[in-house]
Amino acid sequence: MRQRLLNRYTVQWFCITILWFMVAFMYVVPDSYSHGLSVLRMVLGLGQPVARGLNFVPSDISMAALPGVIRGRVTLRNSTEKTLSNITLTTSCFCTKILGATSIPTLPPHKEVTIAYQIICPDSTDAEDLLEGLFASSQGAVAKVPIGVHVYSPILEAQPLWRLPTLVRRAPGCATDLVLVPFHPYPSIYSMHISSLIPWLHLSQKLLPDRGHVLVCKADGEAPEGPFSGFVHVQFDALHQTGSTDIPITGQIRSKWQVHPPQYTFGLVAQNSHSPLQTFQIVTDELLPADLTVRCTTPSLETHLLKHSAHQASFSVRLLTDRPGEIDAYVQLKGGGKTLIAIPISAFVQRSSTRVATIAKEGDNKK
Repeated sequence: MRQRLLNRYTVQWFCITILWFMVAFMYVVPDSYSHGLSVLRMVLGLGQPVARGLNFVPSDISMAALPGVIRGRVTLRNSTEKTLSNITLTTSCFCTKILGATSIPTLPPHKEVTIAYQIICPDSTDAEDLLEGLFASSQGAVAKVPIGVHVYSPILEAQPLWRLPTLVRRAPGCATDLVLVPFHPYPSIYSMHISSLIPWLHLSQKLLPDRGHVLVCKADGEAPEGPFSGFVHVQFDALHQTGSTDIPITGQIRSKWQVHPPQYTFGLVAQNSHSPLQTFQIVTDELLPADLTVRCTTPSLETHLLKHSAHQASFSVRLLTDRPGEIDAYVQLKGGGKTLIAIPISAFVQRSSTRVATIAKEGDNKK
């Protein structure tokens, strides 16, 4: 019985002695063996060793930022009496990136080096917190600087969806009147550019003395009648940061003059065939001018004003099929010395087979 107890205690004390020997060995071996011993520390559950004398300044970073790219700088200092070599720089995840070299061959005693980094903050509908970090490892030991980021969202202090007021124009085919929409960017933004991702919608921003930041909106003539939706692209510059995001917008376009149909195509028509006719109706809240006239921008279309009252008018458009080819033209209503509306008309007059045969025969006779 005594022999068994003796053997058990002997084994326990032997293991404890070996463990303390290995721990002590890690701190007295030459630096060339440190990397391999760091692996041994991980196996024993002791964690990665902390780099003594190699530290970041500041030791931790906390900031608030907008969605986009943050750029910053931090100092890596060697506080020891010996030169540190083969320093490797890494980050906590793919959101953080080292700008420049990711390795430092040598860092002399009591010297420091500046490290530039960037962090990509996600664009989210809610504010969120990020915990990033930079690491510097030398001979198996690691120095770390945590970076805490509170991300504001959205970029503008407004609802994440912009609802534009109704854009009003005279009639389909005309540009809308300018509309000013106030908005409020975060105070840290000192430069901003807003552009539309809708081809026919034009946006710009202004800073007015009496209204602050306003968005100037205008739609081209090809904008469709009724409600629309899309996105605007916002680029900004803030302190130590640049960023961009896409903000959804909705709106509506209304014409003072209602034209039915707002545009028309005759499609494919054979040359010298029966000339098709299309009638258009106009209703408006405004008073129609007494000298109202209608004209076409191409001789291939023929127009006639049918009826004309204070608020309504109608006219017809006939396609002349004697000239082959593609037709992209406008029918314009004029009055008061200016063009009131322009209605797009299109067609394609196909050359007839009889005409082709005649041209071919004339060519043969010339030969």
